[in-house]
Amino acid sequence: MPDRRDACPPRAYRWLIRAASWIVPAAVRPAWHARWDSNLHNLWILTERGELHDSALAQFFWLCRHTFAEALGARVRATDFARWVRGPWFVTVSSAGALFLMGITSRGFPMTRYVYAVAQSLIHYPTSLGRYDPRWDLVFRYTFPIVLAAVTAFMLLATSRLPFRRYNWRYWAFLVLKTTALLMLVSLFWIEGGAALRRHLPNMTVRALIGGLLFAASYIAASAWTVIWSLGDQRLRCPVCLERMMMPVRVGSWSSVLDPAATELLCRSGHGALCLSETSLNQSDRWIELDPSWRTLFEEPVRK
Repeated sequence: MPDRRDACPPRAYRWLIRAASWIVPAAVRPAWHARWDSNLHNLWILTERGELHDSALAQFFWLCRHTFAEALGARVRATDFARWVRGPWFVTVSSAGALFLMGITSRGFPMTRYVYAVAQSLIHYPTSLGRYDPRWDLVFRYTFPIVLAAVTAFMLLATSRLPFRRYNWRYWAFLVLKTTALLMLVSLFWIEGGAALRRHLPNMTVRALIGGLLFAASYIAASAWTVIWSLGDQRLRCPVCLERMMMPVRVGSWSSVLDPAATELLCRSGHGALCLSETSLNQSDRWIELDPSWRTLFEEPVRK
């Protein structure tokens, strides 16, 4: 009967555990590697005894599946994923993914490229004086709703309740980037989706009313809703780490003037607390920055 000290697993198995250990966080990596190294020795002892009837290749794939699954579970926890969803990168990655998917579905935004090519042609090669080029109608049909949506977005941003002079440039840069990306997605969907819709409408009158006028009005309304959502989402974000605040608590009373109704939220990283006014008294939101000593209360214990 082979002794545990004499049982030496193959080098490929040990390299596999070593490679999987680099996925594990550094704080728990030594303990994780020692435990899986012990499991590998026990597995190899059972294999040499003939108690496992699986082939060597099947055992290797079993070990590969379980080691990497547990390593990924140690690195990416459910709480970490939920925190990433609340963070700023989720909006950025989702917008880029939606743009990529829309490009594949539409096969490279053909209608958008066509309108851009027509506009470029009209600018570089204008028609002779006194003659009207009907291609300007195409450019106007797409330019006017986009300009109207941009003006609506600017007006909503100017009349929002966000404190423009309080937060740093990262806060406003993220708001501009997020709003621009969302408006770009809505605009591309309107251009490409409207062209696809009109191709399936045989009647010219129905095509002009539904595929043109009604779809353009829906695009402007969707753009306004997108800006409103972006402003509401930005209002609930921490101005330091740009993560959505959590743990809302209702305070105050709707019938009180000295203590009006409000909602208080906390930053998950302990940067501060945000008090959102819910009354119509045009009161601005209050941001209370917490001392760095408070952040130890928000740290999660290291999982072993």
